[in-house]
Amino acid sequence: MQEVTVIMDLIMAFSMLTLYGTVTWGLLRYGRTKSDRYWALGWIVYSGGGFFGIMVSTNQLVITDIIPLLLMYLGSILIHEGSKNVSGPILRPLYVGGGVVLMAILGVGLVFDLHFVFIFTPMGLLVAYSCIESAGAVRSRDPVMKQQHLWLVGGLLLWAASWIVFPLALMPSGYEFVMAIQGVAVLLTGAAMLMFFIGSLTESLEMQYRISQVVSGVVQHDIRNYLQTVQNALELAKTSTERDHWFSIADSTLSHASRFIDEMRDIAAATSREEMTTSEVLIVHVVEQVWTRVKHEYSLDDDQITITIPPRRTLRTCGLITELMWNIIDNAFKHGSKSVRVSEEFENGVIRALIIEDDGGGLPDTVRDFLNSPSGLKEPVAPGLGLGLLLIRGLSQLCGVSLTTTDSIDDGGVRGTIFRLGFNGH
Repeated sequence: MQEVTVIMDLIMAFSMLTLYGTVTWGLLRYGRTKSDRYWALGWIVYSGGGFFGIMVSTNQLVITDIIPLLLMYLGSILIHEGSKNVSGPILRPLYVGGGVVLMAILGVGLVFDLHFVFIFTPMGLLVAYSCIESAGAVRSRDPVMKQQHLWLVGGLLLWAASWIVFPLALMPSGYEFVMAIQGVAVLLTGAAMLMFFIGSLTESLEMQYRISQVVSGVVQHDIRNYLQTVQNALELAKTSTERDHWFSIADSTLSHASRFIDEMRDIAAATSREEMTTSEVLIVHVVEQVWTRVKHEYSLDDDQITITIPPRRTLRTCGLITELMWNIIDNAFKHGSKSVRVSEEFENGVIRALIIEDDGGGLPDTVRDFLNSPSGLKEPVAPGLGLGLLLIRGLSQLCGVSLTTTDSIDDGGVRGTIFRLGFNGH
């Protein structure tokens, strides 16, 4: 009977190691964003420290407890960084100071022979805070909570709860109860995190495919517009006394077409990237580039656009912002708008949003619902949606821009449409 028990224990240990190895490999393989990688490394480091702590566990504090203590602390730091999704060095003075404090607490515990619960609880509260922060970050990624979101949020909250009730380990049989909860929570979180990463990657690939289809259609559609403009200019040059003027328009249109092809090629390349790169751009410069293109295409006057943004205002965003704004402004004039106004929401030294308002009479409800839906590209396309509108929705998602559209109302009813491009979660 004792031999059977030993064999069963070995089988359970092998199964746990296999599960841990599979989840570890999967997290490293499918974590595609910086936030995902921080979460993955945090879970791996923490669980490694936890396993080591179980192997050397005793009823009293020992000097080797410094290894699981610091590994679990480092894991919680990485998880916390993942919840914020920020760049920069992770070994900040505050974190280093926290590690020093934990070692000092362990030293005091060894000298005065304190119970290990008093030593691990401060670190555990940090873990709980990091897990709660990460659960909120998962919730904020997508307002539609899918199954993999719910499992991950549940695992993180159970993990946090296991540390909040950790002082129960002081009671008889309390340690086994708390460790059972934490073991289930950590394994559940790791498996759910892997499901979450794979689900996010699948959704991203689906969206990239849809956008690549849209881009190919846009190239075919808009190149015909450029060629038609060139053809009209050359026809007018045959009969007009201002031949140089029309030749200049034809030459300028071909230059715009060349730039358009380059931009479309960049968009197609960008859809295959795991993470969009960002840089500082002068907003007014972007708007002026867009306006130059639109003005030539529709023979507009300079007073048909109003820009109320300071000339030196900058914004950190992806390179596709130019194409996104061009599609919005081009679509406005294509559908009857006589003017466009570009403004900003600026608060506490940070640009929260760009506002583009036209007077083209507003959008149908189906079109507005599609543009306002974060999952618009994953759903069947409503009839009447042009390629420009599809690209507006897709480019905003690729750039991480929060897009919302509302009607512009005046005394006579719906005057036009207000496009709000929110940045940095606003």
